[in-house]
Amino acid sequence: MAVARPRVGAAVRRRSVLAGSLAALAASRAEAARGGKGQDWGGLGREAYAYILPLIEMNAARARTLASGAKLNVLRHVRLLANAQSRAVTTPNNDTLYSSAWLELDEPVEITLPATHGRYFSLALMDAFSNNFAVLHGEPGASRKVRLAGPRDRTGPGEIRAPTTRVWALARTYVAGPQDLAAAHAVQDGLLIAARPAESEMAAVPERADVAAVFAAGNQLLAHTEIPKRDRPLIHRLASAGVGPGLHYPAAGLSLSDVSAFEAGAKAELASLRFGDGPVRGGWIYPKNSLGDFGADYGYRASIALTGLAALPLREAIYLKGGGDNGEAIYDGTRRYRWDMSAAQIPPVDAFWSLALYELTPQGQLFFYDNPQKRYSVGSNTPGLVRGEAGHVSVLISNTAPAPADGLVNWLPAPRGPFALQLRAFQPQQAFSRGLYTPPSFERLPL
Repeated sequence: MAVARPRVGAAVRRRSVLAGSLAALAASRAEAARGGKGQDWGGLGREAYAYILPLIEMNAARARTLASGAKLNVLRHVRLLANAQSRAVTTPNNDTLYSSAWLELDEPVEITLPATHGRYFSLALMDAFSNNFAVLHGEPGASRKVRLAGPRDRTGPGEIRAPTTRVWALARTYVAGPQDLAAAHAVQDGLLIAARPAESEMAAVPERADVAAVFAAGNQLLAHTEIPKRDRPLIHRLASAGVGPGLHYPAAGLSLSDVSAFEAGAKAELASLRFGDGPVRGGWIYPKNSLGDFGADYGYRASIALTGLAALPLREAIYLKGGGDNGEAIYDGTRRYRWDMSAAQIPPVDAFWSLALYELTPQGQLFFYDNPQKRYSVGSNTPGLVRGEAGHVSVLISNTAPAPADGLVNWLPAPRGPFALQLRAFQPQQAFSRGLYTPPSFERLPL
């Protein structure tokens, strides 16, 4: 049962959400009425698309979940590790089991975090814009309870206030291998969310390239989403194009050339959102410090929403992308690569690490490659990973299998087409998080 308090009707709470955005709404309409003389419509279109896309991607993930039979405010456990058929979220991992709930915080809910018995477990709480506003952990020997409240609910010491009424709660439970699944399921079962069933309006899920539909759906989502104060200046500027809570896109009075320039800018922004964004060091593309809790870095937030939705903040996990053949984070599946590590070069982590391979889709998203070996990564949980002298590890990455003498355990199968590589390090040690450790880069082997 939920935390005891007077029942507040869902319709009343929905009106409260909208009322919380009235300041942004009034200013947006005023800005729209003033028009945008001298406006760089292409640049504004890029800003608008980057701002709206995370709302769209979060809503799409939510819609897919509900379409599969899940209910709002009800926890759902995935009991098997992700595979090539797992397409709900781009760049999934297959080291952890996922548990997920889409929450509508009409009233506070109580979350029970499980006893972990030393196993890695985290519960990420994300707002409607995909920011992680909290990452929770269980205790080794006992469960514990936390209270999660909506943006206008009262909170006490130790309680968590969500910045938006709509929240995605996503838990990760580590699995050391197939023989470990039953024990991991027991930890999953200790995660509980006590909440009343909820209902919510469903926004359309547009195609990303249909930018007019994206803005129309974004306006609908914004009308039912609390807008952070830091975002309101941008919301006010976007209103001149008809993008904002309660607005109609395109704004009345815009010329066809203005609309065309605005939408061309939006399409250019979509085309620029790539898996390989970030600083490069030692053959790896590093995440920005704002990963997972993006602040006003709207472009980076949009890039991650498209290529790595639900990424954790750096304090919890470091995600490194292989630099690719030309610094673009993409490798050529017709070639072979090798990743060699001495014992001293094994990623220093307190939880686990893994190197995953993803096939690039025509839409620019990344999912596991469907290979006969059903192997999607190598790392801490790879059974029988072969180590050489003094703990040396060598991983072959190729479409063709290695010679029988080399064995298959250290082989990461790749497609014939383009693919990407990502190294995950959960609970990285200080040497990693402070940049004192850099993993070895990939060697391209002769054909």
